[in-house]
Amino acid sequence: MSDQTISDQPEGSYGQLTQVRVPLEDAAIAFSQRDETGRLPIIVIPKRVSRIQLNLILYAVIILAAGVVLGDPLNAFWSLPLSILIAIVLVVLAVFRSFIVQIPEGVNGLLSRGGRYLRTLGSGSQFVLPNIAVSHLVTRRTIPFDAQVSQAPTRDNVRVSMEILLTFSIADPYKFIFNISADDFDRVLQASCHDALRTLIRSLSVEEMVNLQRKDIQELRATISQDVEPYGVSVHNIVVTFALPPEEFIRSHEARQLAVVQLVAEEEQQRLALQRQMNIAELARQKVLSDASTEALRLEQLQEQLRDFPAAAEFDLQRARIQVAQGLASNTRAMVQVGKVDDIAQTLILRDALQDREATAEIGGKDTPQNKAQNK
Repeated sequence: MSDQTISDQPEGSYGQLTQVRVPLEDAAIAFSQRDETGRLPIIVIPKRVSRIQLNLILYAVIILAAGVVLGDPLNAFWSLPLSILIAIVLVVLAVFRSFIVQIPEGVNGLLSRGGRYLRTLGSGSQFVLPNIAVSHLVTRRTIPFDAQVSQAPTRDNVRVSMEILLTFSIADPYKFIFNISADDFDRVLQASCHDALRTLIRSLSVEEMVNLQRKDIQELRATISQDVEPYGVSVHNIVVTFALPPEEFIRSHEARQLAVVQLVAEEEQQRLALQRQMNIAELARQKVLSDASTEALRLEQLQEQLRDFPAAAEFDLQRARIQVAQGLASNTRAMVQVGKVDDIAQTLILRDALQDREATAEIGGKDTPQNKAQNK
């Protein structure tokens, strides 16, 4: 149902429950036939209290009079006895039918004598004395009923509109008929629903109104049931068919929900970014540990080599020093920082050894008389 429907119909401006007055034999049709507003009656009041078929008695009188009047002129001696017989049959039939009461299916019938209630009949053919009248017929079906409130304030002072569909049945026809009429009960039920709805809305926030819980509906049903119980009415179920806060609140609520969704998305992105950083840091830590393990293994192997081949290690060290010294000697601008005096001596000794080795190699390569003599 649209918001326009809620705002255009003032509370309690239309009746949904009605009763009609028809002959008893037309009661079944009356309970299934809607009026011009689409309402089905919940109570039928028979037009005639007496159930004797007066039309059959009238036919009997007419036939009897015709037999008396027409018998002599026509010398029809048999006409009077025949008319009397037919009149008796019609009278007996009219009176006999008054003992049989037909209660439509799904309806209860209330019996009274002299305006005093006697008992309630169920559906079907019932044997009832002619002096006992069927005063009312009351439906047993489940009856739907709409109730609505507009611009009711919530606990946080937001005005909302709400509509419910209530279903009830008349459990005790005697209490209903002799305590209230259908039109009056319509107004009583409307007032009870409006008061209960406003009380419920006032006790809830607008967020709770949008998401009504089942216990809230049960409390609403219990409140309305307590109001209508004195009239013999039983409330079966309540369904919220419409609940709408103002459009401004809906837009702000949607904006808040969108902001919450965006915040959750941002938090998820931040979490993923932090997780990536943690993964990168963990990979770096694993790499450092791996490099440290590799370096430790290399140093361990080097230590084993130094322990197994100390002379070779010393030779490699001295060769490295000589290479450094050669590189410094070729650079006239290089400045050498010397730590101990022994380092200077070792450097000079190494230099002389290298020079002697180069000189010997150079002399050995020339064709001198001594070399020639040795060769011969």
